[in-house]
Amino acid sequence: MGALQWAPFFLAQVPSLPQPPPSVQRSFSLSPNKLPRKPSPPPVLLATNSYPPSPTSSSSFDPRCVSRVANLTSSTTFQTQQPPAPAPQPSGFRVKAIPAKVFSVNFFACAEGAKYERFLPMYAFFALQSNRNSAAELVVPNSTLFLNLHERALTVVKQLHGRRSVWVREYRVPRHRGVLINTRRFLEVPEIAAEYVYLGDIDILITESVLSAGRLQQMRHSAPYSNILRKGTSRLTGVILVRAREFYTRELKLAQVALLAGGDAKGNDEEFLARLVTAASFALPPANETYRPLHGLHLSNSRGPNSIGKGKAMGINDADSQWCPVLGTPGFQEYISIDDHARTTLQSFATYTIYLHPSAQEQEWAIRSKSPQKTSKVEPDPTELGTMRS
Repeated sequence: MGALQWAPFFLAQVPSLPQPPPSVQRSFSLSPNKLPRKPSPPPVLLATNSYPPSPTSSSSFDPRCVSRVANLTSSTTFQTQQPPAPAPQPSGFRVKAIPAKVFSVNFFACAEGAKYERFLPMYAFFALQSNRNSAAELVVPNSTLFLNLHERALTVVKQLHGRRSVWVREYRVPRHRGVLINTRRFLEVPEIAAEYVYLGDIDILITESVLSAGRLQQMRHSAPYSNILRKGTSRLTGVILVRAREFYTRELKLAQVALLAGGDAKGNDEEFLARLVTAASFALPPANETYRPLHGLHLSNSRGPNSIGKGKAMGINDADSQWCPVLGTPGFQEYISIDDHARTTLQSFATYTIYLHPSAQEQEWAIRSKSPQKTSKVEPDPTELGTMRS
């Protein structure tokens, strides 16, 4: 069986919402060379139902949350109205124009390439819906191209959490030969003021607070960050919560520059993170530390449709404990009815999980192996007996 192309399938099956006329102005960018622009007005969400409506009568209805995600549609039960156009902004969202307000958590997320950048609006939606008084700082190579695709979805997130809650900017540190894309996030310094900065995988749908008691406890030891060493290695994981002011010190910023200039930013991104915190005079976590929650459902291009890491289970399955919190996020149904990229991505992963993921195939095999095989006794054809005996 040839490689399945999931994305075209879903894009062909799921109708797209009418797109608003191209924006003349935008108000998201932190780029210093861009003038302020006014966003296209999105629909105003008048209702927030946590779960999609379930069919009332269907003999084939699968009540599992993963199946409900796989069958999402663009239809909604809420009403929309167009808000009045916002007044033009007198200046762009440059660094000097960032608000003085200090958020609780800045979800600092970097991505490069269309198949990864598509996760950013959805990442911001789930992170901010599950963490009060927080902001999302999104970093991409080209903010103009990114906003052309995702401005409408991000505007909805800003409607829910305030116009200062989502910021898009470009990388400040240029791309260097030999430096992996995943490493670039650790060479940047967040610009939105917050008590904590959370750097995680952008394909994790965060469905709970990242300020868990366990993470805060980890930071009470000898370092202003929460992370662990991967077992048997000197690598820190790529999911890290830091106390912003104490972590992004002058010494750490100098270490970023020195490691990059000395060629020590090449190689594995998690190894570089460990080198960085050590160079900044922070202690590494104890080798026996194991607390590392993901705070949500991890979808990954290395384990899902068209994945390059074929056969990697990595924890994703069809359990309600993984998918129901996604469905239960307030405003989820309304959001995915507007964000076509989010809806088709979730449908694709959910369908893959049900039918093609290694864990699904193993489960189906286990069910079949336990089922009694019905065999019917067939009498041999007398004309064939001679042949069989000869």
